[in-house]
Amino acid sequence: MTRYRFDMEVLPLRDGMFRLAASLLSDRAEAEDAVQDVLERLWLNRERFARCASPAAFAMTAVRNACTDRIRGRNIRSKTAATIRAGACLTEDADRAMDECDLGRLARSVIASLPEKQRLVIHLRDVEGYEMEEIAAMAEMEPPAVRMALSRARKTVRERLQKIMEHGNR
Repeated sequence: MTRYRFDMEVLPLRDGMFRLAASLLSDRAEAEDAVQDVLERLWLNRERFARCASPAAFAMTAVRNACTDRIRGRNIRSKTAATIRAGACLTEDADRAMDECDLGRLARSVIASLPEKQRLVIHLRDVEGYEMEEIAAMAEMEPPAVRMALSRARKTVRERLQKIMEHGNR
């Protein structure tokens, strides 16, 4: 694969790769590092990468795997701090939370609290716009399992947001 072809096929995927990494890692700087590492590995293995049937699916899978590795490598203290930051908006009293936190931030906090597979599937479908078959390949899941995970993720987000909104209106 030439430099030109790599630039034309892979670099347009960078924004989507970053959004996925940021949603999984909840840290922009770490997400940038993960994407840069993946891009470097793709470049170093560009001949193998050029033979992929779906370069986008391969790149997104590589990002997911890199993020999983980074999450596993974090120490307990940083995980606890990230959890506290992600849940801070939800633990405030309802009136104050509604004043300080917009619905988008609440939704991101709820999504961040989902199990990894559900968080991955909802991000790839609702943020990135991938088709179910593409998500199945990226997440290494069967299409029916992707549909079920997406359904459960959406239901959980909807229920938690409704609960927060109802609590805030009392």
